[in-house]
Amino acid sequence: MEPQIVTIVVHSDIDPSELLELANEAAEQLVSSIQGYHDADAFFHEEETSVEYKNNGSDFVVGGQQHEHLR
Repeated sequence: MEPQIVTIVVHSDIDPSELLELANEAAEQLVSSIQGYHDADAFFHEEETSVEYKNNGSDFVVGGQQHEHLR
C-alpha cells in the first residue's frame, strides 16, 4: 500500500496545536470512511500529520516528526 497525501488549506485563527488535534480526528474519520464504505485497507500515522503556519512572517510547523528540523 503506497501513501497518498491529502492537502487541505484552512483559513482560521485557531491555535495550531488545536488544529492539529482536529486534523488527526478528521484523518481518523477519513480512514473509517475508506474502510467502511469502500471496503479497503487504510491507516494514517499521527506523527505524519502536521500544521504549517506563519507568524510574524516566519514559517512554523506543529506536529509531524518529518518536520522536527524546522522547529
